[in-house]
Amino acid sequence: MTPTTARKERTVSRQSRLRRFARCAPWSRNPLMRKTDRIDSGLRALAAAIAVATIPVAVLAGTTARDDAVAQNHAELGTRFAVTATVLDPPAMPPMSGGLIPRQATARAVWGPCPLCGSGPIEVGWLSRPGDKVQVWVGPDGRPAAPPAHRSPDAEGVDYAFGVLSAGWWGAVVLALGGHWLVDRRRYAALDVEWRRLGQHTC
Repeated sequence: MTPTTARKERTVSRQSRLRRFARCAPWSRNPLMRKTDRIDSGLRALAAAIAVATIPVAVLAGTTARDDAVAQNHAELGTRFAVTATVLDPPAMPPMSGGLIPRQATARAVWGPCPLCGSGPIEVGWLSRPGDKVQVWVGPDGRPAAPPAHRSPDAEGVDYAFGVLSAGWWGAVVLALGGHWLVDRRRYAALDVEWRRLGQHTC
């Protein structure tokens, strides 16, 4: 098969698919299409439109989530500060939860410099000893605070975009398949009524 012949066959096949789609579209004037056929075709067209429209919505949702994550990271880094704490006492085991030994112990420590200086119990490793240096996150008042989340803005944006895209495409699939199933049930019920009516006339 020459390249010219293959190109012509692809063109004919594409035109054939377009003509078949036009004949089966819900707005087609094809007299052979029944009402149920038009409903089925309309539901499929609606599902395809939803699937296509979900793409820009997913991109917008992902971009918004990424921007929010960036702003959240900046806000947390502006209110959390890493300081060096000096352990003063040997580690003490905190209360056990559910009979399990905690992964970290607590010890009294002092940290600085001012104005972020302070003292109190902090989480340390079991092998920590008095005089060890430990990094501690504190708030503007110098009290211990949870460390920044360090969430990845790009990963968060991709997760949100993928979630929106999956929800939209699954919804389109359910609409197309569920609608086709319901239309088929109605079509078969109508055929059953026609067969019974035909059987009555035959007898």
